[in-house]
Amino acid sequence: MLLVAFVFSYLVIALFAFYSVVSDAVPKVKPSIQVLGLVWFMAMCVFFIVFRSYDTLGDTSVYVNEIFSEIGKSPSLSSYNTQALDTAEPLFYWLTKLGYITGSSRVYLLLAMMAFIGPLMVSIFLQWRSHFFLVLFSFVSLFVFYSLSMNIIRNGISVGWWLLGLVMLYQRRWIALSICVFISVGFHFSSLFFWVLVLLALVVRNIYVIAILGLVALVAAFLEFDLSELLLVASDSGLANELIGMKLARYGNKVFDAEYNTGFRADFVIFNLFFLALALWYKQVLNYKNHFYDFLVRLYIILSAIFFLSFQIPGADRIGILSWIIIPFISMFPIHEPPLRNNIHWKLTLFCITVIQGLVSIYIIKHLFQIS
Repeated sequence: MLLVAFVFSYLVIALFAFYSVVSDAVPKVKPSIQVLGLVWFMAMCVFFIVFRSYDTLGDTSVYVNEIFSEIGKSPSLSSYNTQALDTAEPLFYWLTKLGYITGSSRVYLLLAMMAFIGPLMVSIFLQWRSHFFLVLFSFVSLFVFYSLSMNIIRNGISVGWWLLGLVMLYQRRWIALSICVFISVGFHFSSLFFWVLVLLALVVRNIYVIAILGLVALVAAFLEFDLSELLLVASDSGLANELIGMKLARYGNKVFDAEYNTGFRADFVIFNLFFLALALWYKQVLNYKNHFYDFLVRLYIILSAIFFLSFQIPGADRIGILSWIIIPFISMFPIHEPPLRNNIHWKLTLFCITVIQGLVSIYIIKHLFQIS
């Protein structure tokens, strides 16, 4: 029954996304319908994310039963990090503390949800206002959207602000970009590494150099190159502080061995390469020229390469989230500019691709979340 309700809610979001496509060709349709769609989306998020079962996946129970109460009772961040098995970043600590003050773990989950979805929606609105629901639908159709909002919550909040930071970078809002960097790192220190990759994609402008590095990473992944030893070296190198070093050591020591499968994942490779091919089709066939889009493609290749190199590490999907979560940026970025601005047929094609992607995500959710 829960699965039926989820599929129905998802299909309603799909209808609003379809409307955002056809409204370009039928301008007399009132755009105020989008407000109704936004209300539906928020209600869907509250019902399935905030009021989910506490035994949904592995991390929900940890956040609610352990982290929520332990942070709430701790007198300070340093006190919590000294006593806990898993340390907390400062902004996540204070968000949890605020939820604990309300006395409700549901309010805590609501705050966490809004801290993730809020910046995500703002980034979509600022960049794709006229196609808001089509782009939002693209995010909702990604399985990683639900993993970030329901399971790896700290990562999710950090990623939401990371995405908004990318939009601020494109719009050259430097103060806002600095705030996004501060907040994303304040919720998860590991995001500092992904900001370094952003800097790398900005500095190395030759896409052929990036492509060669990506190909080397793919071959290394196929040959089962193990990145865990490098993580252990990095954790003990003194280049990282104690908190980051501990997080690197957890992956380097493969503490998740019992929970995750490792090895070369052809399905992940095909999935990532499909959207890279789409981006190259935009650039080569449609001759789409945009310097920031070129940067996004370089960043996507770098993130995918890091993901491929992580296949031997349990929990590699947590590293792959950054390459997956910018897929809507890769696929949807050009739709409000020539030559796609007035091409309703291609927008409908993107809509169909997104629906297929969503159906695959529903299949994954059904089996991973064990809902019926």
